[in-house]
Amino acid sequence: MLVMESTALLLIGVIACFSINVSFDLPSANENIDNVVSLNIENANIGQIILPTMHGAILETNINRDDDGGIYAELIYNRAFQGSISLDGWSLFWQGSIAASTIVPLSSALPVQLRYALITNSTLTSDFRNSGFYGMNIQARNYTARFFYRPLSGAYVASGKLNIGFSNSSGQIIYGMSAIDVFKTLIDIGFYFSFTIPVYSSAPITQNFFFIEFPPGSKGDFEFNLISCFSPTYKNRPNGARIDIAQAFADLKPGYVRLPGGRRGTWTGYDTKGFGLIELLTFVVDIGATPVLAVYVEYSLDRKAVPPDQLQPYIDEVIKELDFLTASASNNRMGALRVRLDRSQPFDIKYVGIGNEDWIDPASSSYNHRWSAFYNALSQK
Repeated sequence: MLVMESTALLLIGVIACFSINVSFDLPSANENIDNVVSLNIENANIGQIILPTMHGAILETNINRDDDGGIYAELIYNRAFQGSISLDGWSLFWQGSIAASTIVPLSSALPVQLRYALITNSTLTSDFRNSGFYGMNIQARNYTARFFYRPLSGAYVASGKLNIGFSNSSGQIIYGMSAIDVFKTLIDIGFYFSFTIPVYSSAPITQNFFFIEFPPGSKGDFEFNLISCFSPTYKNRPNGARIDIAQAFADLKPGYVRLPGGRRGTWTGYDTKGFGLIELLTFVVDIGATPVLAVYVEYSLDRKAVPPDQLQPYIDEVIKELDFLTASASNNRMGALRVRLDRSQPFDIKYVGIGNEDWIDPASSSYNHRWSAFYNALSQK
């Protein structure tokens, strides 16, 4: 008889220690090889529990287009023309012309707008449209659209209504559309529209467009800005995450999520930063993970570090960030700012990651003094 004893069994999340006896009879030359094997488990005890924070994930929000076109549920690419004075992602369909305009900005935060011009009364239904991020996956559901609209002097919309919706690339198949009444909009005054676009039939492919359509007989110059359209979001959060990507992330069951990336700026392209700190942390809380807030500690990919005597302004910036996320609105101006941005409840930040990839030479030679300076200051919070 062969006996195996005291074998340890490792389970995900829990180490369980068993005393296991496995016995079986070795067959003789005259016996059938199909012998019975017996397994006895004795004194099963739970061992060391592995904490959820021992495994997790990273949300890198500073690479290429950031969260735009990914976990962020915004469908419109280049919605506010913020990266440069460019209409990248936008195109004309039928009559009229489109151009980027900086004349009389809507606001200091939105200095560039799209101007759609019809020099003469249009004879066809005409529109301008957006191709989205690598196409648009239009499904049977309700979408929420918004934009700023400003008709200029002499502008006229026949019937007083614009049609906004989704179509295929040829414009011949409309998947969903809403008519927006702009008749009472004042000339040269910006007006904010928010509305729902119902879609009753899903598109079979992703080569689709979001369009803003003018009826025949329209004429003049019209300006648009912050043209936005959202699919339903994870847990119905405003300005939130795409349901499919968010659910796939949640299904990983990360114990922690490190955010919001490791460096300032982006490698290529422009990102709106629309999925900001509040949205990121709300998402992490929604999936039941613990946030690890990574902060910049003054070493960049130009291989230069800030000298020790110049670190204080950067430390102060991190303290403001923590106050914004965790402080009460009643006695802290950064906490009050968070409340004004519709997040009344402070976040529970237990962990702060000081720096990113500081093992890269020559970062390691300066990390000791940078880490100590930030640690000593943040430990007082």
